[in-house]
Amino acid sequence: MPSASNICGYLLKVRDDRNAFLPGCRLGVARSVIDHSSLDVPLAAIAILPVESLQFAHPGPVFITVTLGEVTFYEVDDPTCTPKVVREGQGYVDTGHGHIGRNETGNPAKDVVVAIAPVGLPFRNELPAPGPYCPF
Repeated sequence: MPSASNICGYLLKVRDDRNAFLPGCRLGVARSVIDHSSLDVPLAAIAILPVESLQFAHPGPVFITVTLGEVTFYEVDDPTCTPKVVREGQGYVDTGHGHIGRNETGNPAKDVVVAIAPVGLPFRNELPAPGPYCPF
């Protein structure tokens, strides 16, 4: 679980387990604007501490926008462990198979995450660290 997560909510919410995406988040920043029976779209703002790594898989696509600093992303299934540096104002898309997000700087970093998930599935699953290809 991200240690500094502090804002989350839903752009589109069907189910009532409000802490399913990021337990411990303070809810109420985003609110449900559309109801649909087969799709949840959670929203989270995440602060990533310097030299912190977060490793997740999702049941569907995840759209991430870095809002402060830079975050380096790695695909969990990439045997070359190739980094993709995403700076403030830039975005990253994970198709759901898993990614590692790292703040490899000595400065704070934040991002906003919008996920698309079928109702009834968890929005994220933490992956074991280290992963199969990256040493962290």
